[in-house]
Amino acid sequence: MLSQSVFIVLLNLVSNSVYAAERAEAVGTIREGKLLHGFNAHSFLSKNKNVQLVSPEEFQFSTKEIADLINDLAGWVHEKWNRPILVGDMSLKSGGKMASHKAHQNGLDVDVGYLSILEKHSGHRSQKFHNKFPEIFDDSGKLSSNFDKANNFQIFKFLVEHSDIKMILVSCGVKKAFVSDESLSKAERAKIRSKLLVKPGHEDHFHIRISCPKGNTKCDDSIPDFMWQDVNCKI
Repeated sequence: MLSQSVFIVLLNLVSNSVYAAERAEAVGTIREGKLLHGFNAHSFLSKNKNVQLVSPEEFQFSTKEIADLINDLAGWVHEKWNRPILVGDMSLKSGGKMASHKAHQNGLDVDVGYLSILEKHSGHRSQKFHNKFPEIFDDSGKLSSNFDKANNFQIFKFLVEHSDIKMILVSCGVKKAFVSDESLSKAERAKIRSKLLVKPGHEDHFHIRISCPKGNTKCDDSIPDFMWQDVNCKI
């Protein structure tokens, strides 16, 4: 008969092997991807009282790596400013094309609401099925006075320093404000700016994409050259 300690060791080995076999894995590219064993980030993040989910469960699967990043970000924002973060679209359980997104295909992407100075609890997308972000902050390149520049830029700094960020998609007004801001050091601004890209549709949230996690051998980190160009934004 196995001793209790040996039984526990064997049970842990079996559990770990099952977990490893089913660990979420990103496959393919930013525009032609899929997700194996999608991690239920909706269920995971719903346990964090500092996260407000603004998309349905079916739109919130991911790799474990980006779910952990958002979990850590929420804890940091709460500790700094006692505020929640709004978390929207990630990926479908098996990845692939989702809604009108060009990315969000292989579990490496997530939409997060910008912080506002005065919080709003409903707004222009409150009746939508997903990405129910409450406020548009950028009107043709002009930022709303309710956009919390200092704290949003600190969030960008946290992300770049604490994860292997591939890119952060923002609006033109947000990037212009960041470039002219002097609250961070020149070196910090340069590092973050290299990750900030302007794409239409990011007036009420920013989009985080992380690099392929270690061990995701079928994941392709390459980004088409045209995607590295800011769209309709001169800085």
